Amino acid sequence: MQESNTEGNIRLKDNPPHKNPHKEGFRKRRIFRLVSMKKELIKAFNEEVHRYRNTLACCAEKSEWDVFKVNAGKLFDYIESIEMIEIESKFFRISKIILFVLLLMVVFIFRMNIDIYPEMARIKELAFLGAVAGSCFQLYFFLNFRMYMEHKMTFYKKRRERFIRNIERDFKEY
Repeated sequence: MQESNTEGNIRLKDNPPHKNPHKEGFRKRRIFRLVSMKKELIKAFNEEVHRYRNTLACCAEKSEWDVFKVNAGKLFDYIESIEMIEIESKFFRISKIILFVLLLMVVFIFRMNIDIYPEMARIKELAFLGAVAGSCFQLYFFLNFRMYMEHKMTFYKKRRERFIRNIERDFKEY
């Protein structure tokens, strides 16, 4: 189980010297937990949509179109809320990464001492331009997301009515 290398140090065969086996196990368990949570959420979403579909089919068989429209509206609202949650979480996940990189750039700029190395002035200028460009991108990204959400909310009622009309037509043909 133990092996010595050319320098005379003893290490385990399965664990290379640069990796911490306990840390790797923690990462794998954490990733597995996140994946299993995501699978559970997807399963719950599919079950809820399936329940709505069964309710809609039952209403269509009984020709209760007013109840059908109410349930179709609830289905649209449910799907729309899940979609909004996913879009917002992806936006904020990406946004956090961009802001973290910008923060590192700002710290790098302010910690740089150009008195010791005068050549570093050029690197500081480039870092400053990179931080400004990153800030502009973050602002564009945020405004684009905000306009998308406003546009989506503006036509929410029309999209809901169109969804109800289309699903009603599909079930009437069924």
